[in-house]
Amino acid sequence: MKISRAMRTTREKRLLLHDQFLEFMRLLKFVPDYHQKSYDLILDLFEILHLLDVELVVKMAVQFNLWGETIYRLGTKKHLPYLTKTANLEIFGCFAMTEIGHGSNIAKLETTATYNYASDTFTINSPTYSSHKYWIGQAERFAQYAIVFAQLYIRNVCYGVHPFIVQLRDIDTHELAHGIEIRDCGVKNGLNSIDNGEIIFDNVNIPYNNLLDKFASINNGVYLSEKGRFSKMLNELTKNRFGLGEGCTIIAKYHLKQTIQYCSLRKQFGSGGQEKPIMELPSHHKRLFPLLAKSILLKVYTTKQREYLDMQEESHISSIISKYMGSTLCLTTLRKCREACGGHGYHADSRFGNVYKDMEIYTTFEGDNTVLLQQLFQNYLKQARPELNTRSILIYEGKKFHNRHIAGLDECFFKHDFSIPMFLKNLTYIIEYKVIHFMLLLREQFNLDMDPRILWRHRINEILAVSTMIAVKHMLSDIMESERNIMTDYLIKLFIVDHIKTHISFYAECISSKQITNIHRYSESLYAKIYYHLDYYLYLLDVPDILFLTRTSHLNKLTSHL
Repeated sequence: MKISRAMRTTREKRLLLHDQFLEFMRLLKFVPDYHQKSYDLILDLFEILHLLDVELVVKMAVQFNLWGETIYRLGTKKHLPYLTKTANLEIFGCFAMTEIGHGSNIAKLETTATYNYASDTFTINSPTYSSHKYWIGQAERFAQYAIVFAQLYIRNVCYGVHPFIVQLRDIDTHELAHGIEIRDCGVKNGLNSIDNGEIIFDNVNIPYNNLLDKFASINNGVYLSEKGRFSKMLNELTKNRFGLGEGCTIIAKYHLKQTIQYCSLRKQFGSGGQEKPIMELPSHHKRLFPLLAKSILLKVYTTKQREYLDMQEESHISSIISKYMGSTLCLTTLRKCREACGGHGYHADSRFGNVYKDMEIYTTFEGDNTVLLQQLFQNYLKQARPELNTRSILIYEGKKFHNRHIAGLDECFFKHDFSIPMFLKNLTYIIEYKVIHFMLLLREQFNLDMDPRILWRHRINEILAVSTMIAVKHMLSDIMESERNIMTDYLIKLFIVDHIKTHISFYAECISSKQITNIHRYSESLYAKIYYHLDYYLYLLDVPDILFLTRTSHLNKLTSHL
């Protein structure tokens, strides 16, 4: 009897996944070409693989994206041999950024890289327990190399975090290199076929050429770097994050389709002794249709944003929105779909629980969502700063005086309909007001010679709320520019009213109590429209019936008998 990977020991899982990865790449006959930038092909591949095997996706992402793509993005011509060997699976690598003491705050990493003038080498060290590299995928067993992010020291002067290639193991014997210790991070909530390791460096010497020197170098002992080096370095790594969001979205779409199909056949209760499909229940509409709308619209947004992946500023913003919205949508969808399927959704063959455990890490993987939202707010501040002039302040004060800093979302609702452009206009109004208000508070901090980080900490929850609105604005603005019809407008309207209901405390000051009641009634009318055209919206989900093709799950068995 064939034993699934999930039923094996941790060691067996990791060995089997590695073998399956090698076999998959052999059969696929796909070799990454880092110079062609075929983002669509790679993103499509990673997206569809999320439905088949999340652990395989993560394994591929570590090898080809976190390790290979980072060398391509941060290295120079002398590092090209690593790319060839990586693409051909002659070597395996990992991405060693996160430490026990630091995850998101990259600037404060503690691993050190000391430049040695006499030998033109670097010495890599883990000076403290908190500086140990941790959660490093593929490090515990398979990686022979690591990209190590460390503080560069030249003559006792720190020049900030830089990336270095460090050999962890001998290619042939697989023995650990001198001065390197690697420990297993242990059993996780999910993704246990991935070998996460803790790496400790003790005076590990590497040659100068192992510095990934696209943005900084050392010439005759003199440190040279591009302006904005640190930001440029981090921005080069955002494309991985974008793909994670797309993977989350397709998982949400797939499980929504499976759930809606099952609930359309599963009968229960009803009048006159006739049982009715549970998909007819308004409670199921309320539970599933907002997720249906968000998942379809998020895919429209990310598809459009693929065009801008080579544009640094745009790709940074879209990667944040894709991952933040996709990961939160994915987890919410898996939970609500499980509930919608009742007890049968709790069966392991439904996959809700296993997929949830594997996908939960995506909210902090490749950047904590809370930190990413703050980056989105910072970006908006940079754009708004030139607009902070006398006129904008007077307008702000006038709005504040009249207590009408929101143009009145009541105007969006009229004659039982909803104006999407009016909502976007008002949402922009709200964001601009909040951002100007925050910039004025920052100006006060500077005038009083106070640390602005104190204000940031005190206002963190408000910042996160505004950042969420900025994400919604970006997403809706792009969708409005895409091809639409009345059917997709129903989805947009449902997305908006559900967003308002979810964040009602944020909008309470600009929507009357009467209109709040109208919003709830209006959403019910949208549920009816979507249910009437449900087959069309299932078509828009655009996902295959993978379970029907590859296995007979518990839900599929049950559905076949209904």
